[in-house]
Amino acid sequence: RSNGFPRTDHRPMASESSMDAYHPPLMVPLLRAVSVLQNAARTNRTAHFQPSTAYIISSVRGLLMDLGCLSRDAPILKKYSLLAKERKQILSDLATLVSQSKRASKDEIGEGQRDLEVEEMIRGSGQLFAHVRGFLALAVQCGISIQAASQSQSSERGSLDTQGRWDSDEGTLVRAVG
Repeated sequence: RSNGFPRTDHRPMASESSMDAYHPPLMVPLLRAVSVLQNAARTNRTAHFQPSTAYIISSVRGLLMDLGCLSRDAPILKKYSLLAKERKQILSDLATLVSQSKRASKDEIGEGQRDLEVEEMIRGSGQLFAHVRGFLALAVQCGISIQAASQSQSSERGSLDTQGRWDSDEGTLVRAVG
């Protein structure tokens, strides 16, 4: 078995395209989280898919919290209905990614099916990243300062990331036992 999943298309993966371009500092935790999931897929560590997905969820939750958009009843979302719609899409992307990571990490599926599930999981994480980036662009258009929000990264989430608590020697979020 190859060390990862087969590529059947010639489109760049999220890490090869949009995630290497400039992104607001507020997106750094999400970039790291998506990279951890991609590394778990590349190194075929199926036990790391769901914890990596949890890291992505935590990153998105922190980003929404920093912008004051975590609650669906947030005043900023009531003021900008399009922003609320985009937030809903992000949450839908997250739910899809959670389901996909569960399917990709099942023990009882065959190698070929797992490769398809992993590829779809990675595609979904890239889609989520793109939607979050679009959400931030829309937030800027609505007059929300994402720079001010990103300066508040001394939150618990931010300090955990900078201390490397979410990292491992393998770069896959979960430390290998033994």
